[in-house]
Amino acid sequence: MSGLGDFEHRTVDELNFLCGLGSYTLRPRRRVDLLRKYLTAAAHRVEWGRIDRRRAIAAAAAHLVREVQGIIP
Repeated sequence: MSGLGDFEHRTVDELNFLCGLGSYTLRPRRRVDLLRKYLTAAAHRVEWGRIDRRRAIAAAAAHLVREVQGIIP
């Protein structure tokens, strides 16, 4: 267990997190920068728990591409 008690993040939770990335802070940040940092951190992440690592990384990469291209999801 990763110290989360009775709740462990699932793939759907991670995907929802990625959809809202950048809206969780009062300090403005460029979403594209946050997605890049997420992907960098994901490469070093060891514990994924119940999260499908491949789906989360693919989703983050897809969000990044849409951001760079200016496509609103």
